[in-house]
Order: sequence, then C-alpha cells, then structure tokens
Amino acid sequence: MQKVSKDTIHMRLTAFGLNYPAAMIGPAQVLVLLDDWIEDLGHLTESQFLAACVEHRRNSKFFPCIKDIIDAHAVVVDREPKPKLLALSGSNELTDEQVKRNRLGCRKILEIVTRSSKNKRVPAA
Repeated sequence: MQKVSKDTIHMRLTAFGLNYPAAMIGPAQVLVLLDDWIEDLGHLTESQFLAACVEHRRNSKFFPCIKDIIDAHAVVVDREPKPKLLALSGSNELTDEQVKRNRLGCRKILEIVTRSSKNKRVPAA
C-alpha cells in the first residue's frame, strides 16, 4: 500500500480551497499548510486519505484542519466491514494426561518461587 503523496495532499488542499471559498485559502496558504499536512497525515495510504477527504467534504461546511481529516478517517475505518474471527475447532476439555502435566509444572514453578524467595534478604525496617 502506497503512502499518500505530497502531490495528492497538495491537490486535495487546493480542492478544499475551492470547495470552501469562505475560508479564503489560496495557493500561497496551501503551500503553508502542505508541510504540516504531510507530517501529520503522511502515514495514511492514498485511498485512506482520499476517502477521509470525501467524508469530510460530504459532512462539513468548513475548510478542514488536520484533526478533521483524522476524525473523518476514523469514521471511514469504522464503516469498513470487520473480518470475522473463526473459533478454533477442537475440544476445550483437558485429557487426564494434560491435567497431570499441568499439575507437575505448577508444582515445579511453586518450588522455584519458594526457593528464590527464601534466599532473598528482607531489608531491616
């Protein structure tokens, strides 16, 4: 997956300037904003960034700040279908042999802990 390019961010900022004329964002202002947008949104892929921009444009009356695009990205991600997790097949029951091995293992751990705690000195109060 390709990270969002500087050109794509520049293009969207310019388009937002046209979509929201009241913001009075022209080419000079776009260039000032561009580095911050690249720094804060550059981790998104092209498709994620563009989807977040569309989400914002459809649901806001105002020129976006970086947080607006991050929030729009979260909305887009929440809307995506989630993969279903499949349960592992098999029995949850332990065999007698597994129970026996678990008990022996627990006893060994308890012995080690007991031995190590006896060898430690407790500082005087």
